[in-house]
Amino acid sequence: MTLTELRETLSAVSDAVPVPAPDAVAFQRHVARVRRRRAAACVIGAAAAVAAVLGGAVALQPGDRADDPVVPSHRTDRNDGRASRYPVVVAGRLAWVSDDGKIEDTGLPMAHLVGPTPAGLVAFRANGDLVRVEGGSVRRLVDVPVRTAYLQGGDQVVYEDYDGHIRWTGREITQVEGARLMAAGPSRYVVAGERGVVAHDLDGAHRLDLDDRTAVVRGIDVGGDRIAVRTESRLTIFDADGLHSGSIPTSLPGQLAPDGSIYAQPTADRRGVELLDPVSLAATPVAGPAGQVTDLRWWGADLLVVVDGRSLWRCAGGSDCSVLVSDAPAPVRLD
Repeated sequence: MTLTELRETLSAVSDAVPVPAPDAVAFQRHVARVRRRRAAACVIGAAAAVAAVLGGAVALQPGDRADDPVVPSHRTDRNDGRASRYPVVVAGRLAWVSDDGKIEDTGLPMAHLVGPTPAGLVAFRANGDLVRVEGGSVRRLVDVPVRTAYLQGGDQVVYEDYDGHIRWTGREITQVEGARLMAAGPSRYVVAGERGVVAHDLDGAHRLDLDDRTAVVRGIDVGGDRIAVRTESRLTIFDADGLHSGSIPTSLPGQLAPDGSIYAQPTADRRGVELLDPVSLAATPVAGPAGQVTDLRWWGADLLVVVDGRSLWRCAGGSDCSVLVSDAPAPVRLD
């Protein structure tokens, strides 16, 4: 067989064997996940070069409650160990609840809690001062009033001021989004506004498409590689690439665990707590907390639940529940 005949034979065999087309979408997702694993836990590099994302407007509900975008349920830094004490707000003052249920009133006026850092607790005063509390000392972190703030691992705090600028403490980077800062975690932050809901990470911007683009966004959580978006009538879970993971109709306030493994919310009658699987969104009732659920929040691996305003429960891993405080002297808040 001549060389020419050999080439013609091999070409005929090649043409006869079907070769599936490469799955470009799957490949892109794989590359994105590999990049995230290799990336440092910070999104500052992406913030300087964010692409504009066009789409339908998302309404933001005004108000001053913790389940409202104006004062969102601020995320805590991930901490897989059980805390020896938990910060709460009682009668407008910062208080610490110890593992044995004792309440220590610091006497420090505080409006909202952001979360713990190695250097102390980050919180808000009523006038918008973003502060760090360490022992009995309070230090202001930035020179302008702050609208929302979240931890991004270690001592890093990302915040939005009243001019709509998104900034990072200790950094000279300012991101002007034309949208509200709604949530943040160690590797991403999420904004919402006229261009929709957009998550930013080291891979760029990811549009989170809601079924109803005119829906009122009431809260967003970041946990692990998942993002939970709660509107006035629906909870939608997205993966880190902005793809739908699941969605159910609900108007209940809730919160995604820091590792993204569980979503906690009150039951339909608000007389108990249930845990939702973030993939199937199947609900599992939690034994223990019974009564009007007035607040809940993940603190590391523990779920804290306030019942009837004055009873504080701790649920290790979200399900192993016990009473920390049975009758606080004033209503307890976790935000």
